[in-house]
Amino acid sequence: MNRILLIGDAMIDRNIYLSNPKKSAEVEIKYYKKEELNMSLGGAANVLQSLSSFYPKNKIDFAFQIGTSVKYKNFLKTKLIKLCKPIFFYSKKTKTTIKTRYYFNDKQIFRIDDESIKNNLFLKKIKSFINLNISKYNKVIVSDYNKGFVTKELLQYLSELKKKYKFQILVDTKKNDLKLFRNFDYIKQNYKEYKSLGINKTELKSYLKKYNIQNYLLTKSEQGMDIFSDKNFFSEKNLFKVNANNVSGAGDTILSSLVILDSIIKNKKKMINVLNLVGKIVVSSKDICKINKKFIFNLLFLKKMGFSDFFIYKFFVKQKKIGFTNGCFDILHKGHLSLLQKAKANCDLLFIGLNSDNSIKKIKGINRPYNSLDIRKKNLNKKKFNYLLEFNEKTPLRLINEIIPDLLIKGSDYKNKKVVGRKLVEKYGGRVYLHKFLNGYSTTKILKKIKYE
Repeated sequence: MNRILLIGDAMIDRNIYLSNPKKSAEVEIKYYKKEELNMSLGGAANVLQSLSSFYPKNKIDFAFQIGTSVKYKNFLKTKLIKLCKPIFFYSKKTKTTIKTRYYFNDKQIFRIDDESIKNNLFLKKIKSFINLNISKYNKVIVSDYNKGFVTKELLQYLSELKKKYKFQILVDTKKNDLKLFRNFDYIKQNYKEYKSLGINKTELKSYLKKYNIQNYLLTKSEQGMDIFSDKNFFSEKNLFKVNANNVSGAGDTILSSLVILDSIIKNKKKMINVLNLVGKIVVSSKDICKINKKFIFNLLFLKKMGFSDFFIYKFFVKQKKIGFTNGCFDILHKGHLSLLQKAKANCDLLFIGLNSDNSIKKIKGINRPYNSLDIRKKNLNKKKFNYLLEFNEKTPLRLINEIIPDLLIKGSDYKNKKVVGRKLVEKYGGRVYLHKFLNGYSTTKILKKIKYE
């Protein structure tokens, strides 16, 4: 049951980077040197990229129509098979949409689209596939670029199935007929698409009620986003201006963020705040907009720790790093300080997992700790280590899973031992650093000395 079906228009993005503009001797134009060309997944396939960071590939099915170009067919196959179970619908009568973007000085200067828009040539087949498999899915996501695959008939069919089966359905669409989305959980549209509905915001609420549409997410570029239901309206008030370096794929990123955050954040006011922050960060990046589990978890953790939205925005845009280490720090000595200072110097924010008193007793016996948690916290605060996180378990794995740090720091005594959290940190591009201990410093030795004195 815990599976996702993604339906939509798969595309390919070609990105060409130009440099060294010169005047042409033939005509009054400039010509450029092509520095780099890369290809990436676009459209609904870009939504998939973000979702695949949260869900294993055996939990995502992706249904889409593809043209017959061997070059692009093989590219899609190679990329998608690593992320999901792709359900290809081949057609000799259409072609996969290719968007070629040209960049100069890290800014997009123009785009060329190569596509053929035809109505879904496989409507009966896709409906048959959905009918046979719908009981497997708890979420259906529709990424509709109006390229022909997502038809009115397909949307109406999903609407009818929603009455019978208990699955959540979210759609990002350019279509302007709200009755197509009867019983849907979310409709996402941008401001231009909303205006094409020809209704005001009060009328929108009445239509949502009329068609039993639970939520409508409206994206408004630099003015942020709003969520409407038939009874409520949620808008982000704490907006600040950002420099949008690249909006390619921004809509896809917001759709995938919506899917993910809706299962994590139940409070709509909090969710619209986080969605707005995600949007501001991704459009300020120079890369194609997409997210992953580490990014979302980092952001939610920094929010939980009380950092302001603007601080978090700057933190990500400047590509700063989160570090994590842990210990009992029962008697704070030079060996501890050496490790903590090195850790702090190698990241931008260092969080320290601190064993609770009960946790230390489980590990070291009933006579420990020597200093209570409050005293240990005060000792660390005096040394300007302020981001302290108590944990009651034997290991800090729960905290590491919550944070997903860029840097995990331990003492060199872990050289031949299993470092808790290593696999997760390295999976998302982070690293583990083993700091060489200072000789002669040990809490156990210090406590024995105190005992005999």
